[in-house]
Amino acid sequence: MKKRIFALVMALCLVFALSACGEEETAESPAATEEAEESPAAEETPAAEESTDPETSEQPEALSAEVTFEEEQSTVEEDGVTYMTAQSVVPIVTIEGASEAAAAIESALAERLTVTQETIDANVELAKEQYAGLTEEETATWGGYSFLYSAEVVRSDGVLSVLCTQTSFTGGAHDNVTSFGLTFDLSTGELLSASDISEDYEGLKAKVVESVTEQAAEYEEGELTGDINAFAEGVLDTEEWYLSDEGLVVFASPYEIAPYAAGTISFTIPYSELEGLLLDSLTA
Repeated sequence: MKKRIFALVMALCLVFALSACGEEETAESPAATEEAEESPAAEETPAAEESTDPETSEQPEALSAEVTFEEEQSTVEEDGVTYMTAQSVVPIVTIEGASEAAAAIESALAERLTVTQETIDANVELAKEQYAGLTEEETATWGGYSFLYSAEVVRSDGVLSVLCTQTSFTGGAHDNVTSFGLTFDLSTGELLSASDISEDYEGLKAKVVESVTEQAAEYEEGELTGDINAFAEGVLDTEEWYLSDEGLVVFASPYEIAPYAAGTISFTIPYSELEGLLLDSLTA
């Protein structure tokens, strides 16, 4: 009997001891405490800090240009007869934070938009020869030869694109009109080719062919008389393109794919259709 009582007492003691150990572990768990101390969520929120960091959230602004053009006109006259009229264009380019690039663009534009003295002298001699062979009636309507430049800014943000036109008269039924596009890098002043602005030049050329062909099909029969496919395949290798605010524009001068009366024929490919083909900075 005494042995049974002793065994019962020992069992009860063991139960109390085990209960006490469980309470101590529940009250204080070292592993749980260490995890709480090491948890970054309790003290740091890196994602939130990055989203408000001005160095990472602010993007540099794209460069833009301000351009004006001044016309300079001169005439060559002898004995009351005008033999030659020349009009050049003087560009004034301002790019905030890129003055050297602005100066380079000014120089490049001025070179392309100036009627040279050599051109004036050569055409004055031709004009004199033609005038000498005119009848008295023809001399009454004589206006002389002319070379006139004009220019228009078609995009000035991110890049500078300028559409330039030369209108000349050297005898005949009407003026001759030719246009060319010049596109410049605003950070360097470099004149850009179509391949310079493309992520995939061959893909871009294929897109131009596709788009020009589709747009040409909308003209009435007989309005376009030239080889549209040949024009579209080669136009990006010429200066008959520019970037506008809406998209990439390719164009043909009079007589190239249409009669003179049709004027310059233009085709615009929207930037939304050029993603992955032009530099991302140009289509954003």
